Amino acid sequence: MNKYVSKSIIFFLISIASSSLAAKEGAPCPDGKDQGELMCFNGTLQDPCNTGSGLGSAICTERSLKIADTELNRLYKIVLAKVEPDSEERKPRTAFIKMQRTWILWRDSICNYEQQANSGSGSWQATARNSCLIRMTELRSKAFSNYLACNSDGTDFSCEFEYQ
Repeated sequence: MNKYVSKSIIFFLISIASSSLAAKEGAPCPDGKDQGELMCFNGTLQDPCNTGSGLGSAICTERSLKIADTELNRLYKIVLAKVEPDSEERKPRTAFIKMQRTWILWRDSICNYEQQANSGSGSWQATARNSCLIRMTELRSKAFSNYLACNSDGTDFSCEFEYQ
């Protein structure tokens, strides 16, 4: 048998075996521990977004925040690449970077307030903060996307950046 074929067969068999060992929602918790994307809740593995618990909600919104933040960072890099480089007379790139850092401080201040204003437990406060961060981050991504759509070739400087 060809060595590549035998390696492929072995890989296929390993993938089948590992997929049957993969944790499934609703399965009993192995040794009371979380498994991958699932958390141990009331004796079974569950998607944190479906538990209705404060901890599950905090974990769920943390995941969503990572996705929103990844998208914002992707768009930020694209917009930054279109910003005119600094010169001795003008510093648009430096100003843009400073604007984004200031926006992050502004966003964090708003979301810290929302967290503190939430009367729930620590997990629900974390959920309130994460939800705010997701909302604000998605709005910023939309502003970057709109700017990029308006200024698709990098020559239309009449596009206004939305300051959300």
